[in-house]
Amino acid sequence: MAHALSTYRQLISDLQSAGYALHPIRRYFEVSGEQPVVYLRHDVDRLPGRAVAMAEAEAELGVHSTYYFRCDKRMRFPEAAMRRIADLGHETGFHYESLSRCKGDNEA
Repeated sequence: MAHALSTYRQLISDLQSAGYALHPIRRYFEVSGEQPVVYLRHDVDRLPGRAVAMAEAEAELGVHSTYYFRCDKRMRFPEAAMRRIADLGHETGFHYESLSRCKGDNEA
């Protein structure tokens, strides 16, 4: 179910106000247990433009998260969206399905 970006922004603000630290997945082993933590990750399946808007909103709120991308049927990733999100300071990665589609062939 998709929610409005304004609703997501409010959720992030509410978590920050409640004292939660918000981090991307890469910070999992770095964070001490002194305050409650939320690790933010997003699976970007079909609409990379919406992911960019979300990443921009998070960056405006001083939050960074992780975005996992899936390639299309021609095995291409949405490079422009991935670069923009990374340039905002977020972590990017890929869905494992990319390797399974190639039957384990790392070269492909």
